[in-house]
Amino acid sequence: MYERPRRPAAGPYPDLAATGGLPQSLARAAAARGYVVRHTGPVEGYAAEVATRCTSGEAWFAVYATSQDEREFRIEISTETGRPWGAFGSTDDLAVVAALLDQWCEGASAEQLRDAWPMLAERPGTGPAVEGGRTG
Repeated sequence: MYERPRRPAAGPYPDLAATGGLPQSLARAAAARGYVVRHTGPVEGYAAEVATRCTSGEAWFAVYATSQDEREFRIEISTETGRPWGAFGSTDDLAVVAALLDQWCEGASAEQLRDAWPMLAERPGTGPAVEGGRTG
């Protein structure tokens, strides 16, 4: 049976291990770029150190750092009604996650984010895979 990790793996996530987890590292990455992480909270069924979720009304933006073998931040963005999937993707760059989250918090829809960030697809298993995401 698969057991979800309780803390980030130090190998692929040394920054997360050093700061105490994903929420703290994401806040630092955002602040370094002038972004503010808002509305953060736990993701049901995941340890706070490896997953965090931001909400706005019924909509949500979740990010997970659960891989034990490689650095991957898995991103899930709901539709405005809170239904999955609005956008789905992954990157190895926490700065990309911070930029996406900032745009989402500023009101960008999942569709707008998919259009601007080719690493995002409408649902898992579709769309292009872009190494490292996109930083601008």
